[in-house]
Amino acid sequence: MSERSIEEYLDLCFSRFEETQEVKDLKEEILMNAKDRYKDCIDNGMSPEDAGKRVIESLGDLDSLLNEMHAQPRSSASDLNSTVRDFVDAGKDFAKAGKSFGEQFGELFRSRYSGRKEVESAFAAVRRLELELVSADIRFSVSRDECVHLEAGGMTEGLEIREDQDTGVVRIKEPMAQASIFSGGMDMRLEIPADSTVDVVISTRSGDISLGSICINSLQCSMTSGDLVSSGCSIRSTAVNAKSGDVTLRLDKPADDVEIVTASGDADLACSGSIRLLNVKTSSGDVDVETCGPFDQYEIHAVSGDVQCTLNGVPSVDYQGSTVTGDVRIRKPQSTGGSILHIHTVSGDITVH
Repeated sequence: MSERSIEEYLDLCFSRFEETQEVKDLKEEILMNAKDRYKDCIDNGMSPEDAGKRVIESLGDLDSLLNEMHAQPRSSASDLNSTVRDFVDAGKDFAKAGKSFGEQFGELFRSRYSGRKEVESAFAAVRRLELELVSADIRFSVSRDECVHLEAGGMTEGLEIREDQDTGVVRIKEPMAQASIFSGGMDMRLEIPADSTVDVVISTRSGDISLGSICINSLQCSMTSGDLVSSGCSIRSTAVNAKSGDVTLRLDKPADDVEIVTASGDADLACSGSIRLLNVKTSSGDVDVETCGPFDQYEIHAVSGDVQCTLNGVPSVDYQGSTVTGDVRIRKPQSTGGSILHIHTVSGDITVH
């Protein structure tokens, strides 16, 4: 696959829309950066075939971007729709590869095609915070008072904010029209009161999440593309489902239960206290767990990746596990009736100490 294949792909995508000056300028900018990206891939040792695929898949959903710009479809474009969609669907499988490419365009796109608007709000007595976002980086930190504070910048047009003071539920929703090939379309900052008991529910398609050192009752998070990182958090109950991205949790207080499911990414969990129940599943990635204190049951399943467990303050474990093509090193005494540890991996090593 050559550099020319990238041009042909862009010609196909843009041929569905009227060639206004705005559309033409965007196409030229994307092509120029795509060529630079292709050259970088070749310089880094990729084959022309792999480099071309990487660049094309990284472009993502150009159709949605053009619709977002209100580009006018050509009247004869329907015959091309299924072909373009095939390319777009293939690109979604390479979300991680497209992330760095999208970041190159993010600021340019927001300044040219979207009005920048800062949003600020404060909410008192919040019991549940629900975020339904398309493309946003989210950063949590500790509030300066007893309120939940929201600050958002970038592509905030159409952002829906609803507060139910009777139930203490705050819902923040980004419209689907904001979806584009660019990651980080919106930058959202949320401050949570210290020692809060709020329940946080997050659904996002693209963007990273940083939890800071907040204290909350529970976290439910569903991510399509992006990393989740916490440092010194206190979360009683955690459930994270990530299709493409790493999950790194640092908990400084004991937790009741933690569940991490990731299709493509590493799961890294460390807790200075005990976690009563743990369930980790990953299709492609390593698992690293470190806890302190006895537990009820840990279930860890990995298809392709190594699993390492550091179990401090646990004299022995009731272990069951297997690996098809890896080594097993259990450096903890084994006994029945205590902390139950189940580890299974198809391709990877298992280490428990």
